[in-house]
Amino acid sequence: NIDACRQGAIGDGGVTEAILAPLLARAEASLNHLRGAAATLPHLALADRRDDLDLLADYAATLRHRCEDVLVLGTGGSNLGAVTVCALATDAAAPRLHFMANIDPASFAALFRRLDPARTGVIAISKSGGTAETLSQVLSVLAWRRAASVAAATAGGPPMVAISEPGARPLRDIAAYHGRRRGARRRGRRPRSRPVAAGRQQPPGDRRRD
Repeated sequence: NIDACRQGAIGDGGVTEAILAPLLARAEASLNHLRGAAATLPHLALADRRDDLDLLADYAATLRHRCEDVLVLGTGGSNLGAVTVCALATDAAAPRLHFMANIDPASFAALFRRLDPARTGVIAISKSGGTAETLSQVLSVLAWRRAASVAAATAGGPPMVAISEPGARPLRDIAAYHGRRRGARRRGRRPRSRPVAAGRQQPPGDRRRD
């Protein structure tokens, strides 16, 4: 919103209608082009999709029921995208969210000391499913859980959700391996890629980023 930059709001030096009108006309033409391209470029219409929300309800409910905190693992766009989506809504009853954007061991150690591993869920995000930093984060969290003898999700423990593209991906393979070892994999199906409903975010100073 640029209303505070317009001449009517700040006087001389602000953006005038004469300047703004042709720019808006050019923008409208570009928007119409993108609207027409949505049929051949599906990602342009992703924001309007609602058919996948019902599939997420069970994951969100499990995280809410079993977790006081949720670690969101991922780097770059996988991290920033999650931060952006969760900033759109808040829910005081939801778990606290901790966005870990790098592999700094000091940051992880400090966070682990503050959290209860038995009440901390994990969402690992990597579009390719092979981002080295994200895989390193996941392995660190698995070691933390293992050291604390945390119960598997199938035994009432906190869930770990992996989100990536379908197919053979290291992140999915790790999730499938640990699910199979702990009895979480059913009928040969790999864990689906699922996000989670927005929850309480930690203050900006608590978010670890690159």
